[in-house]
Amino acid sequence: MEAKLNRIIEADKNDVNKGKKLLEELRRRVDITYRTRIISADRLRNKNKEYKKLNMYYSALVTALSILSIGKDYKFLGVLSVSNIVLMFSILLSYYMFYTSEKNLQERAYKMEETFKDLDRLKNKIDIILSYYQEIEENKCKRLYQEYERILTSIENHEQMDFYIYKLNLYNKQGIKDSDKLVYKEIKLKVKMYKITKTALIIAKYVIPTVIAGMLFWGITSS
Repeated sequence: MEAKLNRIIEADKNDVNKGKKLLEELRRRVDITYRTRIISADRLRNKNKEYKKLNMYYSALVTALSILSIGKDYKFLGVLSVSNIVLMFSILLSYYMFYTSEKNLQERAYKMEETFKDLDRLKNKIDIILSYYQEIEENKCKRLYQEYERILTSIENHEQMDFYIYKLNLYNKQGIKDSDKLVYKEIKLKVKMYKITKTALIIAKYVIPTVIAGMLFWGITSS
């Protein structure tokens, strides 16, 4: 009889611990989502600024070419007339501006930031339950998990690279365990390659049009 009673008591303890562990895991996930989406919102906003700068720069190049080509009969490489090239660039610029506006980067960043409040409220609910409730029912955990799922599905998810950047920042802040050194090196390499590729693409977006425009400027002024 005493052994049976002990098993019942142990089962009750396990149920309580199960609810607590479920909420602790949910708290961890909510925190990761919150911090990762901050990185994601910053990425979207920075991308929007980059597109705006490129649009202004390309517009300035096309405008300068248009002014310089007035009354000129220069043919680029002896084939394309400068007026046709300017027209082609104007059309491409229009398509590029339409493409960047369709991205809705600023709006997407705002929408992602709106979920921060929902995640904060969910974190507070979890913290209150963990702090003041001795017994945590599984149904209560399920409701909180469902609320978390609703927040996730209400807006686009972050990219994998956003999560890598979060992990790298976390490792740099909290230190690296011996068991995590290999993972840390892999993540660090991925983030480094991402930043190098990103920088190279930005440079190319400025350099290539500038070189082409420079060749046209030289040809127009020399003709």
